[in-house]
Amino acid sequence: MESLPISEEIAHNAVERIHGLEILALFYQHRDSLPISEEVLNAAIQHDHGIEVLRVFREHQNCPPLSASTLHNAISTPHALEILDLLQQYYQNNLLISGAVLTAAMNHGDRAKIFRQLYQQDENVPVSEEALNRAILDQKCLDKSSLLYQFQKNLRLKKTAVEFIATELKGPGYECMCSLKLAGNNTEYEYRRECLKLICLNQSDLVLRVIKNSIVRMKLCACCVELTRKKLCGYVAHEGRA
Repeated sequence: MESLPISEEIAHNAVERIHGLEILALFYQHRDSLPISEEVLNAAIQHDHGIEVLRVFREHQNCPPLSASTLHNAISTPHALEILDLLQQYYQNNLLISGAVLTAAMNHGDRAKIFRQLYQQDENVPVSEEALNRAILDQKCLDKSSLLYQFQKNLRLKKTAVEFIATELKGPGYECMCSLKLAGNNTEYEYRRECLKLICLNQSDLVLRVIKNSIVRMKLCACCVELTRKKLCGYVAHEGRA
């Protein structure tokens, strides 16, 4: 039987029909001629039965490149977890995580589960600097189990993020500092003097525990040194006796 000439417009309209699933099933008898564009994929994701529609697409060999906007739409749907699972099967975990995508994840009711779904593959998920900074600057995303600890090798923080951490050193901010230390990246950042001053003004032993090993590499201004000299020396001496 000769393949039906199925255009992108026809496929898109089929997805939006009440009986779109049945129509797509018929189209799939001629899968080679069924074009799945990003527009069609987005229509499927936002369909009331989007999961079933995506399963129909699953065997197609010519799915479009997954964009950040498509991923954003997926997270914004009621069945985000299931849809993300299917998208990961299509795109082998190469999900494009932009700042907007991360914001959508942050606003989702199952935020922790969404993060785990997005970041299953530490090495293979492209995480933009913008995305990481947006997460860190939002206090809701400082949970070590959801984001930072899953990217210990790939943290790239801007100075604004580091300064935020410096002002939030107790509680979740301290967790951020710990994650940087565990990643081996704490010596790679050039902390601004204002940031270091905030660190030094904080009287928490936990903070000193984080910065102790890299204090030589940090270019402390005279004011910072004066603020921390006695406290830091006392802490190091205590650690030495222990």
